[in-house]
Amino acid sequence: MQSDGRIESFDLALLDPHGGELQGYVLLRGSEDQIDAVRRDEHLERVMIKASLVVDDLGLIRAQLGDGLAHSMAIYQEQLAVAH
Repeated sequence: MQSDGRIESFDLALLDPHGGELQGYVLLRGSEDQIDAVRRDEHLERVMIKASLVVDDLGLIRAQLGDGLAHSMAIYQEQLAVAH
């Protein structure tokens, strides 16, 4: 996906044993449009369904990084102020 420009980059992480269920992850980096297109990709859907047959707790989760994190934290702070 990186070589054909569908994402900017990716990181692969394997976690040390820690007693939790998450053993590792792949972090795809890209614009919001790039990540949305990857999530809608039928090939990825097929790969995820096939993998879910042999891998426990497989999932796709959006994450906020960089400017997106700042935006999400601003919303969080705003809602925290309203809640009190």
